[in-house]
Parts: sequence; structure tokens; C-alpha cells
Amino acid sequence: MCLRTCDRSRHRRAGHGAPRQPHTCRRAAWSASTTPRRAWGSLPLSRLRMGSGASKGAAPKGGKRKKNDPRAQLERLVQGGNVRGVADLLSKKTELTNSALDDKSGTRAIHIACKNGDKDMIRELMKRNCFLNQKDSRGCTALMLAAAAGHDKIVKLIVDSGADVRMKDRNDDTALEYAEKNNRTKVKELLNLYACEYTW
Repeated sequence: MCLRTCDRSRHRRAGHGAPRQPHTCRRAAWSASTTPRRAWGSLPLSRLRMGSGASKGAAPKGGKRKKNDPRAQLERLVQGGNVRGVADLLSKKTELTNSALDDKSGTRAIHIACKNGDKDMIRELMKRNCFLNQKDSRGCTALMLAAAAGHDKIVKLIVDSGADVRMKDRNDDTALEYAEKNNRTKVKELLNLYACEYTW
């Protein structure tokens, strides 16, 4: 309460009668006019979320893909060995050839095809200029996956097409070490031959 506000009882005791209009402190009036109309705690939840930088229609990062997501479609087609289906999809969505099919794992179509030992699928992807030396989130290349699975014919195919036997994953392992750890004798011998052609 402002100290300058007139006291009705004091005026009555002094015989002045009730004042016509109480006096309000200018300082208090100025303070009230400059106070924010609404505190942050009373703002609607939707406005607080928008103000924090989140977009209204943005999907959560790392969320699940929808069934009609072209990346999910491509993954199913490659896993199922549907070369014709892959060719049809990539003719419409050429950017998917080298795109990560899953944001978390970083897996590409060529990774799945080489792991499965699907020569026809690999040829189709190479025909569409896929990058053989792309890495997933663990640093694995298509060659490493093929070596670990023991697909010696696939290893020869992709190395002859440009896959680099010297590339390493996050643990500094090469495709040769993948073959050794998984006891893939044929792949190990083949990669040793290719390794001799490089200057380390």
C-alpha cells in the first residue's frame, strides 16, 4: 500500500470529512504499467514449446520410419533379393542409391547386398553408381561385411570394381581382419593377394 494514499479514518477524525477521491502514488501506478502482462508460468504449453525452438510439425529425431517411407521400401526389397523392384524404385528415387536406409545404423543398400552375398543385387546397385567404400555408423564397409560372411566371390567382384581393402573401421580393423576373426580362409587368402598390390 502506498504511504501517500489518504487515510479516510484520519480525515474523519480531523473533521475534514471523507475525501472526494483517494490519492494514488504515481510511482506505484508507473510500476503497475510496466509489469509484464503475463508471467512465463501462465503461458500455454504449446507456446512454450514453440519458443524453445521445436517446430510444430517436426518428427522426433531418430524416430521410427513409416511403412511407406521409400528407404524402408528399399531395405525390404534388397533384403528380399527383389532386383527388379529395386531397379524400379531407384529409377524414381535415384538419391536412395547411396542414402542411409536407417539413420542410427547408417546401413546402405550395398551393405545389405554384400552381407547377403547377392551378386545380382550388387551388380544392379553398381550399375546405378553406388559408392562401394561408404561406411555405416560402426565404420564398416561393404567389403568388410562380405569378408566377415565369407563371400569370396563377392569380395573379388567389389574389389575389382573399386572397393578399398585398406579401409578401417572404428576399431582400426580392415576387411582382412574381419576375415581372420570369422575364420574365412578363402577370403583371407584373396585379400592377402590384393593387399600385396598396395603400398601401405
